[in-house]
Amino acid sequence: MKKINKKKTPSKTEPLVKVRFMLIGLAILGLIISGPLLIVTKQVYITNVSMKMNTMSDTLKVLDKEIAALQRDAERLSDNSRIETFARHNCNLDYPSVNQIVIVKMKSGSDKVETVTLASVLNVINRSLGVRN
Repeated sequence: MKKINKKKTPSKTEPLVKVRFMLIGLAILGLIISGPLLIVTKQVYITNVSMKMNTMSDTLKVLDKEIAALQRDAERLSDNSRIETFARHNCNLDYPSVNQIVIVKMKSGSDKVETVTLASVLNVINRSLGVRN
């Protein structure tokens, strides 16, 4: 028997197949490496957003306390008796006398001044103080 020595002759498509397998291998390797990196990046983003939310929540709590304190101060400072005491002692203001009060009612086109009686002055003062008859 005769041995036939057949050498494989390289075909023209063999290098293309090797390149394709190499590219497919590199693509799979890239997916294997990029998967965990994407997961880590996502976790870092979630952690940063969570920290910002906690900071904003703390800031909101502080601002709510400040709003409550300012509302209490506004309520305390807008008390009528406090304002009256302040006006009398610090600004040297007092209630006007009957001679100092002039009530002017303007009607359309008239410059008439109405005369003031003691009863009408007392009525105005009572209404301004919230006293009802």
